[in-house]
Amino acid sequence: MATRAEIEARMADILNRTDFTDRITIWFDRAYDSLQRRHDFKCMEVTEYLLGFAGMMEFPIPQDIKKSVLLYLYDPVGGGIIRRFRETGLEEVREVWGTTSCGCDPVFTNWYNMLVFAPALQPQDLQLSLRYDYYRYLAPTDNDWFMTRAEDYLVYRGLAESAPFLGADPRLQVWTAFAKEAYDELWRAEVDQKHAGPMWIRG
Repeated sequence: MATRAEIEARMADILNRTDFTDRITIWFDRAYDSLQRRHDFKCMEVTEYLLGFAGMMEFPIPQDIKKSVLLYLYDPVGGGIIRRFRETGLEEVREVWGTTSCGCDPVFTNWYNMLVFAPALQPQDLQLSLRYDYYRYLAPTDNDWFMTRAEDYLVYRGLAESAPFLGADPRLQVWTAFAKEAYDELWRAEVDQKHAGPMWIRG
């Protein structure tokens, strides 16, 4: 386990340059963001339980959503997904907008920090649970999943950000290689932890 301060101190020790230490915080942030862009890690998974009402067709969502996975109506009593919404573009959602039964597939999209879907929820749908699964970008928190399991990647990927300042420093190639090795190990461990087959939904 590691804190941000500990990781940045380790970066400063390896860098061994007092003239760039004020930039280490920026380099850490870039390394942290790059890690989340490269893969959908399990620690980024979120299931949002939306409070539905009759006629509902949109819902505010966080700005830091990376990728939608599934929007669905779930039966909390009998179990199982009753209705899936297919992700599509806003134009197709608007075509179904306001209809209750048009023979169209239920659809949804993210638009301007809103989850927009159609057709609208009906009174009989309110006995079901409207759920939204997605991946979300995380902000650095001391001892979080990334700092605990990806410390080496954060250190060496962050140090690689010093390239514009260090010029032809031969250490850059070493740091880049170490960052790649650390990421490969992290990715393999992440894949091993994911279960094959369909995802189980808890009621």
